[in-house]
Amino acid sequence: MNTNEDIRDKPHKSALYSLYAHLSEINPKLKKGDFIKKGEIIGKVGATGYGCNYWRIGEDACEKNSKLDIHLHFEIKERPVLESPKPAKCFINGSLKNCYGYAPHNPTAYGYLDPLKFLRK
Repeated sequence: MNTNEDIRDKPHKSALYSLYAHLSEINPKLKKGDFIKKGEIIGKVGATGYGCNYWRIGEDACEKNSKLDIHLHFEIKERPVLESPKPAKCFINGSLKNCYGYAPHNPTAYGYLDPLKFLRK
């Protein structure tokens, strides 16, 4: 699967959106706009997209011989977008560019909510 296929935005009652990425499989019964019930299986955790297995650089477990970077990328945010809900700029290869999947400071300043605080409500 490519990164765009890995992502599923689901609206919440308070006009918030959740994002689940790097899934190896998505429940085929789910369709865009479906309401997800507590305990319903969304998919299987995987290692797709731009995780460690894509970059394979550095000495921080992203080397060629490291194990698969299996994980779930989970976000709660204010808008149903792939990039930061509020624009952010960061230096990439010496140039100031738009950040995608990264907030240069506290993510709450860029439209993200702390998922643990949100889920405790």
